[in-house]
Amino acid sequence: MKASQNYRPRRSTSTVLVVVTAILLLATQPLWIGESARAQSTSAVPIRFEGYIRAQSPTKWVVGNDLEGNRIVNVTDDTPIVQKIGPAQLGAWVIVYASVRGPGELDALLIVVDRPAGVLGPQIQFVGTVTKIGEQVPDGSTWWLVDDTPIQVTATTRISGTLTIGSPVWVGAVMYPSGLRAEWIRALASKTSFEFRGTLQEIGREYRIIDDRRVTVTPETDIIGTEDAGVAVECRALDGDGGVLLATLIRVLPPAEDGHITGSIAAMTNEPDGTAAWDVVVDPTDPIGSPWVARVKVDGNTWVDQSESLAEPGGWVEVRGTALRPDLYQAGMVRVARGPQRGTLQAAPQATQMDNASIKPWSDPTTILPSQSNAEYPMVAYTADHMSHAVWESNRRIYYANLPRDGTWTAPVMIAYGFAPHTVADSNGTLHVAFVNLFMGNYETYYVFRSAGVWSLPVNMAYTTGYSAHPKLALASDNTLHAVWMDNTPGYWTTYHATWNGRFWSNRPIPSGRGQSPAINIAADGGIYVVWQDRVPRDAEGQGDFDIFVSMLRDGTWSPPLDLSDSPQAESLGPDITSTADSEMHVAWVDNEWAVRYCYGHQTAWNLSQVVAVVGGYAGNPHIISEGGKYLHLVWEEEGEPGEPNALWAASTSQHARSWPTAYRMLTGGSRFKDTALAVIPAGGVGLSWAEVSDVTGTSLRASVREPMRDYRVWMPTILSAVEFAR
Repeated sequence: MKASQNYRPRRSTSTVLVVVTAILLLATQPLWIGESARAQSTSAVPIRFEGYIRAQSPTKWVVGNDLEGNRIVNVTDDTPIVQKIGPAQLGAWVIVYASVRGPGELDALLIVVDRPAGVLGPQIQFVGTVTKIGEQVPDGSTWWLVDDTPIQVTATTRISGTLTIGSPVWVGAVMYPSGLRAEWIRALASKTSFEFRGTLQEIGREYRIIDDRRVTVTPETDIIGTEDAGVAVECRALDGDGGVLLATLIRVLPPAEDGHITGSIAAMTNEPDGTAAWDVVVDPTDPIGSPWVARVKVDGNTWVDQSESLAEPGGWVEVRGTALRPDLYQAGMVRVARGPQRGTLQAAPQATQMDNASIKPWSDPTTILPSQSNAEYPMVAYTADHMSHAVWESNRRIYYANLPRDGTWTAPVMIAYGFAPHTVADSNGTLHVAFVNLFMGNYETYYVFRSAGVWSLPVNMAYTTGYSAHPKLALASDNTLHAVWMDNTPGYWTTYHATWNGRFWSNRPIPSGRGQSPAINIAADGGIYVVWQDRVPRDAEGQGDFDIFVSMLRDGTWSPPLDLSDSPQAESLGPDITSTADSEMHVAWVDNEWAVRYCYGHQTAWNLSQVVAVVGGYAGNPHIISEGGKYLHLVWEEEGEPGEPNALWAASTSQHARSWPTAYRMLTGGSRFKDTALAVIPAGGVGLSWAEVSDVTGTSLRASVREPMRDYRVWMPTILSAVEFAR
């Protein structure tokens, strides 16, 4: 403490020794907060990009296209070049992995020929609004802008509908060296279009009743199949005036579509046509039933979700597709997990909460739903009115329940057909849900929202001819809603980014964003970051292993994807991402199903990853979230070795900690914990939700909350010297 210059000492007849002893004040920050030093060091993260080979010399190549940029990369005789489908020559489409030597200086680490010269570039489909129609150039073509994407429209471009500035359109284009050339452009309805399924209850002359919902039909309504009361149908309808739904399509669903089985992989064989056949020991739906064997056909259109575990014999799978016969399925989507799940757990003991520390930061679990068949992907969102909102999937239906303050969970209400939902709540209390559903024989991503207690009908987010899957949502500070998902329209899985304008979704694939299982987060400075996993071929023979990639959107331009894990011989799976108030980004994933890893960075500067925990069994499904702009929470699931218990783990730390503390084992037992999800509570703290499989009869949905983090600042003692006061 320092005396003020205006302080006048009191007169005294003696010398006074003033000693101020140590004062310890508790505040909101630890002693080490604010240190910029970290246990990690910044590394030169490799980048990945793709495009045409546009120029070649013995030591330098130019790779790219005019839309997404052309890059000069150094190539030597020692650069590995994978040329399984053609030579690396002018006009070939290649994928380049490179290190950054300096500004504008790239050294090729690996080059893969993806399309030989003479073959068209990737097909790209996207949705947006026409913002400019240019004048014709000498070759007769015209350059348009759809949102901010330029496309070349030629005499061969097929245009459907009347298009003007402001028209919403669906574009199919091919990437040429000069940019995107439109093959077709289709006008979309100016009014919101909904796509949903349900049971046809009543057939009228000018209407249909589908799940108690009336839709108007006209002579222009496309009706596919024979209608009859009680059959399952899907409907596309426009949002008409006064809330009237105008049906443009009604399709009677064939009974074999959207078959669903679960079980364990017994064998995997490759067929001569390049497809694969898996023999799956199917879990019985009856608790006293016997398992049986089905053959599952897996091809290039099948999404094999390996974000938690690799597909291999002995692994558990969930298969969605078409039942060609009772024992034969064409797989559309396959979800892979490490070990036994539904139908294989026999009277497992209940989970027990653990306490690995002197304090217990997480609450005892509460039950959202005690038991439901095939319940999956629960996620609880929290709103400022102190309500909790749960959304999950069960048997290809999306359900919702809420928990008022000081109340109990309401009974589940079905809000849509579909699976794999992801939920966020904005600052106005509106709930937003993205999910996957099968419509017209194609898997698409869909969106519904809940406002003023009412749920909307599903809106198609994707509009592609390929399969779309694994949607994730994120909100910007102004409540602008963003989404990512994966789509295989180009012939490989790639990552799409989209925004919602209140009427429809605008979307476009991320350049060089091929990969699976994306996640998204938005920094305080407006940067949009997306992470995903993708295989990196290390040589000409193998398919390679999974690495974690990140790309950032700023000022309308996506950065080249950075390889955050860059881990040969390691399978990096299940990335998740969050941000802190300083716009620093934080990413977590699992290596080889046993090492939980974490790294952080901003824009193109990323630090080396560190190990948060090494588990004794198998780790998967990590999730990371930021609380209060500076505290980090990380959770993951652990499946024990045979005979060992399963567990649910959590770790929390301040943003600037030198390393993560010892993880907190929240739950342990014979139950299998899966589909964990985190969300911030507006009043403080974070919430965790998960599914708990404990027997063959069903799955329970559970939740826990963590009290707000509190750090402490310590003011060290200050000793004042003796002061002699004048008489």
